Amino acid sequence: MKKFFSVLLTVLTAAVLAFSLTACEKHTHDYAAVWSKDATYHWHAATCEHTDEVSEKAAHAWNAGVITTEPTETTTGVKTYTCTGCTSLTSITIPDSVTSIGDSAFSNCPALTNVTIGNSVTSIGICAFIGCSALTNITIPDSVTSIGEGAFSHCSSLTSINIPYGVTNIADYAFENCTSLTSIYIPDSVTNIGNYAFKNCPLNYNEYDNAYYLGKKSNPYLVLVKAKNADIASCSINDNTQFIHSYAFRNCTSLTSITIPDSVTSIGNHAFEKCPLTYNEYDNAYYLGNESNPYLALVKVKTKFITSCSINKNTKIIGMYVFSTCSLTSVAIPTGVSSIGESTFSNCSSLASVTIPESVTSIGENAFLYCISLTSITYNGTMEQWDAVAKHDSWDANTGDYTVHCTDGDITKTKLSTDA
Repeated sequence: MKKFFSVLLTVLTAAVLAFSLTACEKHTHDYAAVWSKDATYHWHAATCEHTDEVSEKAAHAWNAGVITTEPTETTTGVKTYTCTGCTSLTSITIPDSVTSIGDSAFSNCPALTNVTIGNSVTSIGICAFIGCSALTNITIPDSVTSIGEGAFSHCSSLTSINIPYGVTNIADYAFENCTSLTSIYIPDSVTNIGNYAFKNCPLNYNEYDNAYYLGKKSNPYLVLVKAKNADIASCSINDNTQFIHSYAFRNCTSLTSITIPDSVTSIGNHAFEKCPLTYNEYDNAYYLGNESNPYLALVKVKTKFITSCSINKNTKIIGMYVFSTCSLTSVAIPTGVSSIGESTFSNCSSLASVTIPESVTSIGENAFLYCISLTSITYNGTMEQWDAVAKHDSWDANTGDYTVHCTDGDITKTKLSTDA
C-alpha cells in the first residue's frame, strides 16, 4: 500500500523521473526524465558521464503516436516498457517477448485508446495505466496472474473489462474512478480483491438477498462486493459465492445474523467491522458459518493480547489481518484451510513456530510480515508441494531466518537466501 501511494504521488505530481540501470556491476547510468523523439524513435537519453558505454537506451520504434516494434533490451537485460506521459501515444501492442508491465509504465497517456497485451505478460504493475482517460479497449491475456494497485485507476472511458482466468489478485484501487465501467467479468481463479478496487465504478451488480455481487455468466454471485445498505438486519449469502470483499458489511450496525455457505473460501479485511453479529466462540477466537458448520470462518480474535489460539478443526477460512499484531508464540492451521490471506499474521513479533497443512495452496501478501521471531514452519507436505504453493513476493517480508520442515526434508531461508 505504501508503495502504491508513493508511485501515485510521483505520477500525479509529474515529478522528475530518473532512470538508473546497472551495467557490468560497475556503476549506475542515469536517464533523462523527458522523452526524446524523432520521426522514427522515442527514447530516454542517457545523461550520465558513461553515455559512451550505453549502447541501448530502451528505445522503441515510434510512428505517428504508435509504438510499432518491441522495446530493446536495457543494460540490465530486462525488457520493459516505460512510456509515462506520452501525450501522442494512441495505441500499443505489447509483443509476446515481454513478461511484465512495470509500475507507471503507461501512466497519464491521455490519447491512448487501445492496448493489446502479449501472451507472455504475467503481471501488470502498480499504476501501469493510471490516468489513461481515453482508454476504451484493453485485451488482457490468460497469462496474467496479477493486476497491481491502481493499475487502471482513473481510466474514465473504460466501459467493460474481462479479467482472464489465471488472475488470482486484483489489488487495491485497481479500477478506482473508472467512471464509465459498467461491466466486469471475474473468473473463479480470483482469490483476493483489494480495498476500493472498484470505488466509484457504476457497475451493474447482481442482487441476492441483502447484498450485491459480481461474477461471470456461469456464476454471477462469485464475489460478494457489498451490502445493499447499512440498515440490513440479516443476510443469507448465495451458495455459489467464493469471496467476500473487504469492507463488504462494514458499518452495518443492525446486522445481527449472517449465513456463510461452505462455498466461501476467502473473506476480506474488515468485512464485518462494527457489525453486532452473534458469533460462535471457540478458544480465543470468534467464528461465523452455517448450521452444519458454525466454525467455517475465523473472523476475529477475542483480544490482540492472546499468546495462543487453538483453531477449530472444522475451520476452512481464516480472515485477512485476523491475527495481525497478536502476541501469539505458535499456531497450528487446521487441515482444510486452503489459503493464508493478506497480513493474516503480520506483526506477530513473538510468533516462533507455525504448522501449515498441505491443503494450503496460497499464501498472501505480507502474511507473515515482521514475524521477527519466526524460526520454524512445519509443512505437512513434501518439499515439492511446498514449492508449488503460490506465495506472494512479500509473504515472509522481514521475518529473518527460518526453516521449513517438510515430510521429506528441510528448506532453510536466511537473510541471504530466497530458497523458501
